[in-house]
Amino acid sequence: MVAATTGWLETYPVPHATARNTILGLEKQVLWRHGTPEKTESDNGTHFKKSLINTWARGHGIEWIYHIPYHAPAAGKVERCNGLLKTTLKALGGGTFKNWEVNLAKATCMVDT
Repeated sequence: MVAATTGWLETYPVPHATARNTILGLEKQVLWRHGTPEKTESDNGTHFKKSLINTWARGHGIEWIYHIPYHAPAAGKVERCNGLLKTTLKALGGGTFKNWEVNLAKATCMVDT
C-alpha cells in the first residue's frame, strides 16, 4: 500500500495474494495504525476484484477505485514503489528473491527513506 499524499510504503508478507489476505493485511497492518482511508485505489488483480473486498470496503465507508486496465500511468506511484521494492528485495537476497519475507521490513524501510 502506498499513501497517495506522502508516497509512504506499507507492506506485509502473505503466503498468497487473496481477497481474504488483502483484508486481513489492511485490518491488522494499516487501519489500526493510520485509520480508515476515505478511498483506496488498486489495479484489477483478482484479489482486489472479489465481492468480498467490495462488501468489506463498503462496510468501512471506503470508496474502492480500480485503475484503468493496461494503463500503467494510472498506477504510477504504486508501480514505481513496487519496482523499487523488488529491486531492493533482490539485492538483499543476493541477486534472488530468496528469503523475501525475512527481508521485507528492511527493504520497505530502505524504500521509504
